[in-house]
Parts: sequence; C-alpha cells; structure tokens
Amino acid sequence: MGRGRFVFALTVGLALTIGLASKLEASPVNYTFSVTATSGPLAGATATGTFSYDTSSIVPGGTNANTGILTALNFTWDGITYNQTTANTGFLTFDTTGALTQDLFGNNCVPGGCGVSIPLEQWFVGLPAQALGGFVYSVAGGQSEGFGTVTRSLVTAAPEPSALALLATGLALLALARVRARRRGG
Repeated sequence: MGRGRFVFALTVGLALTIGLASKLEASPVNYTFSVTATSGPLAGATATGTFSYDTSSIVPGGTNANTGILTALNFTWDGITYNQTTANTGFLTFDTTGALTQDLFGNNCVPGGCGVSIPLEQWFVGLPAQALGGFVYSVAGGQSEGFGTVTRSLVTAAPEPSALALLATGLALLALARVRARRRGG
C-alpha cells in the first residue's frame, strides 16, 4: 500500500512539473558579435553589438526564415545605432539540439535573405562567413559595397528564476513523497 502511494505522489509531482513547465515563458538567447570592415569605404572600421532571440523561435534541426525574430539588437555602424525595430532577420538556422548554426540579419532583410543596395546605408551579418558573406555593407552616397569579417559568441546566462523555482518545487514534491513512503513502511 505504501509503495502505491509513493508511485501516486511521484506521478502527481511529475505531472505538476510537466504542467508548470509548459506554462513557462520563452527564454532569451543572447549573443555578442564583432565586425571588422576589410574592404570598401570604411575599411579598417570595427564595431561590436549584441542580439537576442527567444527560445520560441528555435526550430530544432531546421530554419526559421522569418523577419522580426530578434527580440533585442544593439549595433552601431557608421554612426547609426540599430535595434530590433530598425534591423531584422533574414533567417536563423539551428542544429537538432536547438543551437544556432547560421544567422542572417541586417537593416535590409526579407524572409530568407538580406542584401545591400548602393548607394544606400545598409548592412548585413551572415554567419558562417564562407556560406553567408560575413559582413557586407554600403554607405549613403557610396560607389561600392564593402566586406568584412564577423565573430559571434553565445552569452551564457544564469537559469531563469522561474525555472529554478519550478525545479525546486518538483524536487520538494519528490522528497515529500519519499519521506511519506518511508514513514508508511513502503
């Protein structure tokens, strides 16, 4: 009888944990990136920035080819600061674990692609560079486009407080069920 109650409590605890987990909000995924112009009118210029998207945008083993995926962007290029409302995504590609493998974003993107038009002030970042161009830009009134290198790094963050609370609740329920089962002799 005691073992049956333990299994019941364990089942209820796991069901609550799974139910609460489905209610959690999407978590942000944050990156830093750096660009260096290697050719064109701003050759030698460098800039750093940050971008974020949330976990609801992840397509494990696939591509999310939508604009507006970025939830945050902070990047200043050629004296102009861009954010997620003034630049957008062409796409984000993920491996089967949900890790970002390719990204394409800039201030002239459509679903699935980005570009620059001479002589407008435009840019895009595409990684990996060999497949997506690295950093490509044009300046207002310019005669040619420029190219550059890009690096990006995932910013690791502490777990969300709500996730920690959920984990603690689940562990407490399991511990309580175990204590009760021992008291009853099961």
